[in-house]
Amino acid sequence: MRFSWLAEQRLPWPELLAQATTMERTGYDTIWLSDHVFAEDGSWLLDCLTTAGALGATVPRVGIGTLVAADTFRHAPLIAQAALSLHRITGGRFVLGVGAGGSREEHEALGIPFPPIAERAERLEEACAAIRGILRVQGAKVPLLVGGIGRHVLDVVARHADRWTVWADPDVAARQRSRLDKRCRAVGRNIADIRCGAITMIAPAHLSVLPDSPWEAVMAGDRAAMREQVARYAEAGVDELIVCEYAVAPESRAEALQWFAERVAGR
Repeated sequence: MRFSWLAEQRLPWPELLAQATTMERTGYDTIWLSDHVFAEDGSWLLDCLTTAGALGATVPRVGIGTLVAADTFRHAPLIAQAALSLHRITGGRFVLGVGAGGSREEHEALGIPFPPIAERAERLEEACAAIRGILRVQGAKVPLLVGGIGRHVLDVVARHADRWTVWADPDVAARQRSRLDKRCRAVGRNIADIRCGAITMIAPAHLSVLPDSPWEAVMAGDRAAMREQVARYAEAGVDELIVCEYAVAPESRAEALQWFAERVAGR
C-alpha cells in the first residue's frame, strides 16, 4: 500500500514547503492538494494548481497531485494546459485529479453556477474526454484521477479514470469499491486497472486531538489499533491511503504525521 499526505493549505507557504520537505524525507509517496478557495474562517487558501507547481519545482522526489481540481471552476482545455505544464515541471510526477465540484457555498460566493450532480457529472465526463485528448496529442502520460461517489460520478470513473479516491473508512471504502466494480464491468473494464485510494484523518492516541471532529473518516488509537485499521483498508481494496492531520491539535500535527509514517506505515 502507498501512503500519502493531503496537504494543509491553510499554512503560509514557507511552512507548507517545510512540511512537504519533511513528508518527502519521511517517506510519504505523494503530496495531494485540495481545490478549495476559502477556509472555515473565510481566509483564502493556497491554490492547488499554483501550489502544485511550486512544490513540484522545489520538492524533488514525491508525486504531486490535485485531490481534486473542480471542473466547474475551469474550462477543460485550461485544466489540460495546467496538467501538461505540471507534468513537465515535475518530470512526470504529477497526477491530475479532477472532480465535479463539491462545495455549493464556494460556488455561490464566487458567482459560479452549481447545477445538480447529474449535470455536473455530464460536464465532468466531457472534460475528462477533452483533457485525455489534449494530453494524448501532446504525448504526455499524465495519470487521471477522478474523485467522488454517487452513481453519475462512478460512471465517469469507470469510463475514464486511472485512479479513484474517496473520503472513507474501511467499510465505506469496501462498499463504494464494490459499486465501482459493477460499473467497470458494465463498460468492459477491470477495476484492477484503477488504483483505488481512501482519505482519512489520523488521531494518534498519545497526542492531543480536537473534540467533535466533523471529518468523514478518522483513524484513531495507538500503533496496534492503527495498523489493524490499515489492514482493513487493504482488505477493502485500497491501494493508497491518504492521511491528513486536521483532527490533531495544531502544535502536534507534524509529530502525528511523522509518528504515523514511522510507527504505522513502516517508513
